[in-house]
Amino acid sequence: MKKLSYLLLGVLIIGLFGYSYIVNDGPKDEVTLSDLSSATNTLEYANMTGSKTPISVPGDNPYAVLCDSSQLVSHPGQGFGGADASAITTGGTLYGFGAAQSTGYSMGDDFVVPEGFQWQIDSIKFFSYQTGSTTTSTITGCKLAIFSGNNNNPDSVGSTLHTTDTSGNKMKSTYFTNIYRVTGTALTNNQRPIMAVVDTVNVTLGPGTYWMRAQFAGTLTSGPWAPPRTIAGQLQTGNCKQKGPTGWAPGLDGTTPQGLPFVIYGTAIPSTPPSWTEQTSGLTTALYSVSAVDDNIAWTCGAQGKVLRTTDKGQTWVNVSGNIAVANPLYNIWGIDADNAIVIGDPSAGAYVWKTTNGGTNWVEVLSQTGGFLNAVYMTSPTNGFMTGDPVGGRWSLWKTSNGGSNWDSAGLYVPTTQAGWNNSLYISGSKIWFGTNAAFIMYSSDNGATWGQQTTPATNSYIIWFNNDNVGLSGGTSLYVTTNGGGTWSSLTSPVATSVSGITGSGTEWWVTPMSTPVYYSSNNGANWTTQYTAPAGSFYHLTKARTGNTIWGVRSNGGISRYGSPLTGVTPIVTTNVPENYTLSQNYPNPFNPITRINFSISRNGFVTLKIYDVLGREITTLVNEVKNAGNYIVDFNASNLSSGVYFYKLEVNGFADVKKMTLVK
Repeated sequence: MKKLSYLLLGVLIIGLFGYSYIVNDGPKDEVTLSDLSSATNTLEYANMTGSKTPISVPGDNPYAVLCDSSQLVSHPGQGFGGADASAITTGGTLYGFGAAQSTGYSMGDDFVVPEGFQWQIDSIKFFSYQTGSTTTSTITGCKLAIFSGNNNNPDSVGSTLHTTDTSGNKMKSTYFTNIYRVTGTALTNNQRPIMAVVDTVNVTLGPGTYWMRAQFAGTLTSGPWAPPRTIAGQLQTGNCKQKGPTGWAPGLDGTTPQGLPFVIYGTAIPSTPPSWTEQTSGLTTALYSVSAVDDNIAWTCGAQGKVLRTTDKGQTWVNVSGNIAVANPLYNIWGIDADNAIVIGDPSAGAYVWKTTNGGTNWVEVLSQTGGFLNAVYMTSPTNGFMTGDPVGGRWSLWKTSNGGSNWDSAGLYVPTTQAGWNNSLYISGSKIWFGTNAAFIMYSSDNGATWGQQTTPATNSYIIWFNNDNVGLSGGTSLYVTTNGGGTWSSLTSPVATSVSGITGSGTEWWVTPMSTPVYYSSNNGANWTTQYTAPAGSFYHLTKARTGNTIWGVRSNGGISRYGSPLTGVTPIVTTNVPENYTLSQNYPNPFNPITRINFSISRNGFVTLKIYDVLGREITTLVNEVKNAGNYIVDFNASNLSSGVYFYKLEVNGFADVKKMTLVK
């Protein structure tokens, strides 16, 4: 390591650190350990393993400190005019790291979201200065990005970006911290007043290690600079990184690793593991198929022409059968989105396909086939899809659509057969198509159905097919089959299922399998081992599927039962406390702005009938969150605005003659 020389007043310095040129601000003199105070930083709070104390200073989030790495003060009250001093430690020569947007330099540091929690991060506070400024901040911006996945090069290939962009200015406030960056021999120097720089974040992160990258702008020619984390008597204060023209390098003072001071504000939410719950369909007749668009939207169909839809994670399933006659049993459905869906019916006279574009209010018949039996439809996009059916005239019934299912074409899809297929037994990945038969093979096409072949299975019947990737898939009849080469070979898999397989779904190395009975079997290791994860109260499972976007799983059964596997649903949650509130209060929602879920707290001092409603800016009622009698106490309501557009909304609490209204902003 080459030794750096510095100018006393902190002019631009360039030195060689490892593989990266680092532009830093540093003096010639240094402070000794005897000069240091043992007092803690006056803005220091407990770290993330201890209690959190809100910081009440301009621009800070008053809710919670999630992570505090903001130590800067070495000499409380000994700085200029009685302010605090942040003095360079023995062995160091560094005032601050270069992190100016104008030079292309930036600073990075990591933080950890602990297991068992999600962090809803509202804002992050950094620290910066420009030499020669007054106590009025000259910082005009701070670009911020948060990454995970590549700790050596946080924003390079292999990293995942968690903020909306990597270059936008996210600064919402800046102010003087009452701290000056100084040397130990000039504690009252006032050339480097340190400013707090608070960035708006609004992101939710799960457990893991993350890296932040910050870059500042200011009105003066010096810097902006980022002072290192300063802890009395401690030379090494962290593991920050600095990025320059040639990439990332350790943030060093000489040869000693330094930390970047910051505070993360927001809410720590205990992660409740997903679980199975029963949902209400309102039916006692069979449901044969379910299609999940995402964690919120799903469709299901069944006997007597019934179609149900949910847009709220299954909290309510609405009958949207519309004009479909009860004489039509519906064996397969594909939900494109909340408004568009395609359903297959097979009454005794033949096969029919219906489509809706208005959420099931009306259905239009788009195809009929005399003497046929349709098995499954699979849409690869909102416009393109494929459909299979049992043979008519000695050939498989195969169709394509290129306009969202409004028209279906079988031209060029002549494939002779004497076998039959199964409802729900169709899977497509890219140009590859698989569908199950009642013989000892699966039909397969590698070119979007232009040509077809057979993939041999260990036994007859492939009631269901699912692939977790292009290579690894499961199928099953009276036993389970597995492939690890895209179906080139299928082999028997030790199966927990004692009867016929009715549902298979999965993700990664995880698999869920249902027989035509009540259990749900789970494997975390591609089927090497299985456990019974859930047993339904009644009925036999007829189908099981995972949301195409998201992680929710739904299963439907012979008695109209619907089972859901996923994170607990949001709703009204009482806060356990021994104290009865003295007053009626309605708190400001948090986070705000939000996207798409926010939390509303309210307290009532007496039992009463409570209403909590959402309104738009025109005063129109959007939804009712609470409409029932509540005991005196404190309550939390989670509001999901997934189906609303960006804008300003109002929420109103009414109980026992008390009323209060507050404003919130949805930003998508």
